[in-house]
Amino acid sequence: MSELQSETTTTAGTVRQTPAHAAERMPPAARRLGFLGLLPFFGPALALLLLDLDADAHAFLVRFALGYGAVILSFLGGVRWGQALGAPAARAHVLFLISILPALGAWVAVMLPPRIAFEVLCMAFILQGIWDIVDARRGILPGWYGRLRLELTIATALFLAVASFLVS
Repeated sequence: MSELQSETTTTAGTVRQTPAHAAERMPPAARRLGFLGLLPFFGPALALLLLDLDADAHAFLVRFALGYGAVILSFLGGVRWGQALGAPAARAHVLFLISILPALGAWVAVMLPPRIAFEVLCMAFILQGIWDIVDARRGILPGWYGRLRLELTIATALFLAVASFLVS
């Protein structure tokens, strides 16, 4: 059996082949840090929604949220860059190219008007999340990573969507 697979016996006694890392438990630090990473999305969205802000404070929170979103989206592209480091040459080439798309998209987004920028980031996070979840289900990424990305993508997309409605 390859190192990429392990056996799982069900209660019915059948044996299924599953990726070895699919059964891995989510590292507690990944979960904690992932959810703590939502705070810079949640804070500005909440402040924009609930507080009567002057124009400078409003503009600062918008820049803060967009900048943070761009950094995190770039970080997620780095997961694919890391994947490329251990991939065969032909696959590595494609992964290196694709891994820079989130950073490029984020960079373009922060130069757009705020409403459109939040919408672009929202869609980019959803697309990146789908890719990560699909690859986790295919065994390319750990199963726990796919579950974490699903939760974090939903929350991030929600905050970015709310922010897009709260900016002019």
